[in-house]
Amino acid sequence: MSNLVWFNNVPDLMSKGQANPMTNTFPLYSGPFVLVKDALGADGTSAGPRQDVELVSGRLFKATLGSDEYAVVVLCRMMDVMDTTSGAVSAKPQWSIYCGDKQVSGEFRADGKTLASQLRKEGKVSNKVANLLEASDWVGKIPAMASCGFFRMQKRNGSYCTHTQAVLANTPKEEFEQMATELQGWLAGDDTSLSSPTGPLSPEEEAFYDAAFIQHVMLAGERGSGKSYLARQAADKYDAVYLEMQMHPSMEAWEFRAHDRAWNGKVYTVLGKLAEAVYWIQKGKKVVLCMDEFLNMNPLYATTINTPLSLTERDTYIIETGRIIDLGDGIGQIETVEVPADSFWVVATSNIGARYGLDKIAPSVRARFQIILMNTNPERTKTIVEKNLDKYGMPFDLSEMFRKFIEACNQAVAENTLDEEATTRLACNVLRACHMKAKRDKKSYSTTRQWLPQIKKQLMLEIAQVVNFELGPLDSDQEARYKALVDGSFK
Repeated sequence: MSNLVWFNNVPDLMSKGQANPMTNTFPLYSGPFVLVKDALGADGTSAGPRQDVELVSGRLFKATLGSDEYAVVVLCRMMDVMDTTSGAVSAKPQWSIYCGDKQVSGEFRADGKTLASQLRKEGKVSNKVANLLEASDWVGKIPAMASCGFFRMQKRNGSYCTHTQAVLANTPKEEFEQMATELQGWLAGDDTSLSSPTGPLSPEEEAFYDAAFIQHVMLAGERGSGKSYLARQAADKYDAVYLEMQMHPSMEAWEFRAHDRAWNGKVYTVLGKLAEAVYWIQKGKKVVLCMDEFLNMNPLYATTINTPLSLTERDTYIIETGRIIDLGDGIGQIETVEVPADSFWVVATSNIGARYGLDKIAPSVRARFQIILMNTNPERTKTIVEKNLDKYGMPFDLSEMFRKFIEACNQAVAENTLDEEATTRLACNVLRACHMKAKRDKKSYSTTRQWLPQIKKQLMLEIAQVVNFELGPLDSDQEARYKALVDGSFK
């Protein structure tokens, strides 16, 4: 955007601001952004190739005037400036602001990916910065964007529209000054100021979070669809203690409650998961208790959880901990504790297609859960894989390769040419193994090209474990089929 006006300091930028009571402004995005220098063609009007791109710090705002919505973008870039006295060259920040952006409207969606690819090749910024650019969370934020002719107005008389003026008037100068600090850090390889990208929520995830600490939830779906993962994410989101129980056919009531165990000549009280939930709630924490493979539990003991999951008229749960309260005269009483409903949330999971099904759950237990069918879909797979890529500092473009592989495998299973489907869990296991092996062997990989051989090798090992764990290596026909899918997806 060669027609942008740049300011050497924040006060000069903010001098263009003016409060407008009719215009409301809302922040939409803050982080790495793309400055497209060749947005226009040689004629100055047609779209350019959009390949000359630069990393800048961006702030995106929505300005509303009546029913119209406008995208206001503030940019901060670093420019090499020569000192007129010493002749030394140093990087100095500059700021600019404009109204209307075709990335934000959704017309141009690949600019972030273009810049991310270039930065990865140069190796000058962290993978987290490149991944955030790849995710391009600003794209399509305001699809029905109104136009105010900002650039024509600037070219004609140098004035600023009321939308940009309102953003400058409503935003503290420290916000704009922080942009320069952030950008300098990113260019130096520091990404501590950045949070991980978040993808859009699926309808199932929206229903899940809508029920958080309001109604217990049972997630029923295919293997590897991210059910337990979602429970852990909820604990992180609500700053709650995450507890997990693996339900099994032979489990009994005592596994939920406190019970005594002898060890090393002493007797200790071990807290079952319901008792442990009470412990943390009494410490002032929220608790997310994941009951994994819930319907694998012995049906005779399913009703053990009826009372703890039943709301009282005081909007609380009454939980029997299993501890004994000494009432004197040799009389003991089992401890029961009343906990606030908004501090305790049970997330049960169940696999669709297992030997047990939702129809086998006791009606009294089923009534205590909101059941959400949660099967694998490309968007959820993408979100989970990208979170793992971000966690391990790996390039986001691997996510699309895993999506293609999982889709191709599952299509082959549907056509009966392969025996075992690929899951999100398989992808996450591969990523973790590759990261841990690189760490163990003191290897450093940053680009997609460097990671691909490691990913493909580990993926074939994981497939052999999943498909033929009893018989050993894949037979030659299976190996050839899976290798063709791996090579076709990861390139």
